[in-house]
Order: sequence, then structure tokens, then C-alpha cells
Amino acid sequence: MASSVGWYPFPRFSFYNASKAALITLYETLRTELGNSNIGITIVTPGLVKSALSQNEPAKAALGWIPMESAEKCGKAIVKSACRGDKYVVEPSWVNSLYALKVMCPDLVEFCNRFLFITADKTAPPTTDAPLQSFVPTELKSD
Repeated sequence: MASSVGWYPFPRFSFYNASKAALITLYETLRTELGNSNIGITIVTPGLVKSALSQNEPAKAALGWIPMESAEKCGKAIVKSACRGDKYVVEPSWVNSLYALKVMCPDLVEFCNRFLFITADKTAPPTTDAPLQSFVPTELKSD
């Protein structure tokens, strides 16, 4: 179970993105090393899924405009794909278009990501908070 941010540069999640990219590369390498063995590897790279984390207030405010899929529908697609022996499953399937966009128009992706997720109120005082602070549920923050 990886994530589409393993190959899509989603801002403010750099360490998470890197860890998911490492998973994808690890399993692609294992698939190569195992060759045509009886062990199948299906790499799952979901987009946003409706969950407790994606539905908390700060995350909803920041990401609520992005289409999300139910956890049940995503789970069913993953099981179906793994049973078929697919090498990859991307769910919801529209997330595949982000990969093509990233490969063909990397400057556009960077511009849009900056515009949508980085642009801040220039009149606000600078903050020393971690970038992900706004996405972490209040009950998980330590003082």
C-alpha cells in the first residue's frame, strides 16, 4: 500500500511523499528480482480516500474540493486488482491523469501546486509551525 503522492509532488507532504516513493521503488525492484515466481506484487497507489484523517476540519478545508472515494469502494477495487494479478492499481482511476500531467507538463504541475497549496497571505506574520501542522488533528498535536 503506497500512495499516488509517491509519484505526484503534492506540496507540504515531502517526507510522506518520499516514504511512499521508496515503497513503490522497493516493490518494483522486488518484482524484478523475483521474476516469474509464484509471488505476485500489486502496488496500490490510491488518491484521496474518505477517512477520519481526510475528514477532519483542517484537512477538509484544505482538500475538500478534491474528489475523494469511499474507503469501501477503494478497498473493493484493490482486492479485485490483486486477485487479477495486476501490477498496479490506482484508485480512483482519475488519479492516473495526474501522472500523465506530471510527465508531460512538469512546470504546469509545479505552478498549480504552488498556486493552490503554497500561496499564502503575504500580510500574515511568518510562522515557525511545521508545514503539516494545519492537517494534523488537534487531538494529535503535542504542546
